[in-house]
Order: sequence, then C-alpha cells, then structure tokens
Amino acid sequence: MKMGTVVLIGVVVIITVIGVAIWQIFANLDAIVAGVIENVGTEVLQTPVKVKTVNLDITGGKAGISGMTIKNPPGFSDPYVFSMDDIAVDIDVSSLGKNPLVIEEILIRQPKVFAEVNKEGVSNLQTLSKNIEASSSGTEDKQEPAATDESGEELKLIIKKFRFEGGNLKASSQIEPDKKIDQALPVISMNNLGADTGGATGQEIASEMMKILVAQATEAAVKAGLDKAIEKEKENLMNKAGDKLKGLFGN
Repeated sequence: MKMGTVVLIGVVVIITVIGVAIWQIFANLDAIVAGVIENVGTEVLQTPVKVKTVNLDITGGKAGISGMTIKNPPGFSDPYVFSMDDIAVDIDVSSLGKNPLVIEEILIRQPKVFAEVNKEGVSNLQTLSKNIEASSSGTEDKQEPAATDESGEELKLIIKKFRFEGGNLKASSQIEPDKKIDQALPVISMNNLGADTGGATGQEIASEMMKILVAQATEAAVKAGLDKAIEKEKENLMNKAGDKLKGLFGN
C-alpha cells in the first residue's frame, strides 16, 4: 500500500472519529444542559436540584424543561420545596455563540411550592434563603468550573423576561400538624436580569432569581397564616426559658 494511501486512510479515520464525537455531543446536548442546570442549581441552593428531561431546538431558539425538583433541606418532611414540571425557554438566536447570551423569556407554568415549618420554628424557605446568601457571598467552594465562551471568558447571560405563573402553595407546620394550607400563588415577574451590567453569570442569575422566588413564596406563606405557628413556637420557647430561670433562682 502506497504511503499516500495510508495517509489518506488515516485522515479519513481521524475525520470520522471527530464527526462521531461531535455527533455524540449534539446527541447528548439535552443531557449536558440538564447536568449544568442540576450542578449550578445545587451549588446555589446547597440542596439537590434534579431535572427529568430537557428538549432543545437550537435552530428555533427554544428549550423545554420538565420534571425539575428542588429537594427540601434536611429536617423537613416533604421531599421537595419546589417542583416545576413545565419550563419554556425562548432564546435570542442571534446571540448564540456570543457573550452575553440573550434569553428572551423563561416561563414556568403551574409550579408547586411546599413551605414547611419545623419543630424549632424554622421554615424551609428561610433555610433556602440562608443557603443562597452563603453561596452568593462566596463562602462556599464552587464545585463546578464556570461556563466559558470560545475566547475563554466566563459566559454571561441576559434574561429579558421571567414569569412564574399558575403556581400553588402548600404549607404545613410540624408545630401544628393538623393545620394545612393550600392556595394559589400570585404571578411573579422579573425583567432584564443581568442587563444593567452587560450580562451576569449563570450562578449570579440563578441566585438572584431564587432570592426573589423564595421571598415571594415566603410572603405568601406568611399571609396564609404560617407565621402564626412560628410565633407560637417562639412563645413556647420563651416560656420554657422563663421556667428554667425561675428554677435557677428558686422561684
């Protein structure tokens, strides 16, 4: 076999391998995106985030995410604090391959929030808020490397519109287990996330979005009367502390 033929065969094999590798990346792109969502979400919230499926239409600039769950922090009985089965993402196709990537809209339909107060009078939403603050302040070590563009710069995002609609709040208390709350959540809207700074990282965007979602869910839970259980437990703890002090002084 001539040397030229050998070289040609070698080139063909290399091109074929590269082609297969590229095909595998695109064939598994949905799973890759799902993995990024899970990793960033878990890092921000410090509790496991899972995604069931991601369906991407790159040419159409569309993405659908289903079966996204945020696990309850330790010490709470419900399996999840958030459950989102229908997330639609509309991407500005002209921004693909650029930095920042512009997302026209993220729409979360009929999400479920499971608010719960434990026996110490602490809610899972309060715990989640503290986790977000800790991750955004940099006190937690990042587990995943930051996403970068082709030049190696950290990828930034701008989200023009975000809506969280048709939501449902289920609230319970370990202090008053017979009391259950089940009610609709108000629509939550955010606009131009990351726009003021020319784009924000995925971690920054996720942190800001979850802060607002948790704050709104907490406000809804308080209005529904969940704060009464917290106040009752605080009162019980104060009474117990008072009894101990009386015992110390022989009263």
